[in-house]
Amino acid sequence: MDFAHFAYALAADVADHPENWENRNLETFLEAWGDFSRSIESWARNNGEEVPITLSWRLLAEMLLVAREYE
Repeated sequence: MDFAHFAYALAADVADHPENWENRNLETFLEAWGDFSRSIESWARNNGEEVPITLSWRLLAEMLLVAREYE
């Protein structure tokens, strides 16, 4: 799946399953994404991942997924 399809799938998921999303509107989603980006080093360590040095499409996708529920 390429990134564009992934983004469309996320949009469909929030429309079809809003109960799975803590951050359902754009404002709270973007705030969560920003908060998560500040703590990505801790997240990587806690998930057995290398601390990212550069942004990749995979990392961007992971950030979007986490922002659904990040507080």
